[in-house]
Amino acid sequence: MKTFAIGLFVCYLCLGEMKEWPKHTICKLNDIEATYQSCDPLQDIGLSINPCTINLHEHMNITIAVVLRHDINFLFFRLIASYNGQKLLTQEVIVCERTLQAYSFCGKRKGDFVFYHHRLRVEVPPILKGHFNVSLMMFNEDNIIVACADLALNIL
Repeated sequence: MKTFAIGLFVCYLCLGEMKEWPKHTICKLNDIEATYQSCDPLQDIGLSINPCTINLHEHMNITIAVVLRHDINFLFFRLIASYNGQKLLTQEVIVCERTLQAYSFCGKRKGDFVFYHHRLRVEVPPILKGHFNVSLMMFNEDNIIVACADLALNIL
C-alpha cells in the first residue's frame, strides 16, 4: 500500500510542469492594485506591504518570508524600477558581508526560514496614475539567486 501511495504521489508531481509561480495580490482597492510574483523558478516567497493606500503615509511596513535554498554569508541586492515601461531607477547594494552582518538574516544557512519585517520611511513625490514595475533580486556570494520577486503597481 505504501508503494502505491508513493507511486501515486510521484505521478501527481509529474502530471504538469509549472512554468511560473502564481501572482499574489498584496492589496486591491478602487484606485490601486499591487501584485507580486516570484521570479525564482524554484521557489516562491511571501511578501506583504502595509498600508495599502494611494495616499502614501510617512511610514510603510514591509514583510518578506522565504525558506533559504542557499547560505547567506554575502548578499547583494538589486532593484530595478520602471514607470509605464520606462526605466526609472536601478540600485545595487551589498546587504551582508562575511565581516559585517548588518541584518538578522545575514549568516543564515540553507533550509533556514527567514522572516524579515521592517518599518520603511517613504519619501516619494505624489504618485502618478499608471503602471509601475519593480524587480527585486538578491544574490549570494556565488551569484546564485536567494530571493527574487517582480512587483506590479497599477494606479487608476
